[in-house]
Amino acid sequence: MTKKINGVGTKISTKMKEKDENALKKLEFLVVIVNRKKYDFYSDYIQNFEVNMQMLAHGRGTSDRMTASVLDKLGTDKAIIFAVIKEERVKDALAGLEEKFATYKDSKGVAFTVPMKSVIGALTYTFLSNNNGSKEL
Repeated sequence: MTKKINGVGTKISTKMKEKDENALKKLEFLVVIVNRKKYDFYSDYIQNFEVNMQMLAHGRGTSDRMTASVLDKLGTDKAIIFAVIKEERVKDALAGLEEKFATYKDSKGVAFTVPMKSVIGALTYTFLSNNNGSKEL
C-alpha cells in the first residue's frame, strides 16, 4: 500500500513507516538508590515511564560507627531499585526523579542509567521494553 504526498507523485510506503514504529528501541539499566522507607513511592513513580521490570536490593550507608549511631535516627537503610527503561524515556525519568529528590521530605537519592548493549531473544526484549506484543518485532 502506498500514499501520495505533496501532489507530485512522490510515494512513501506505509509499510516502511510501520517498520520504523516497530524498530527495536535501545534499552538502559536504571539504578535508583533511596531511603528504604521511600521504596514504594519510587517504585510506583518509575512505572510511569513504561518500566516493566524492577528488582530490589537492600543496603546500608557507608558511614563509620559513631556517625552511623547518630544517623540511625535519620535512617541509613537504603533501597536500591534496578529497572530496565527505554532509552527514549531516560531523560524524562531522571528529570522527574531529580525533582522528587529535591522537593519531597526525606526523599534524597541517587539515580543513573547504564546502556544495555544486547538482550538475548525477541521475547526477552519484548518483556523488558514493555511492548505488549501487539506489534511485530
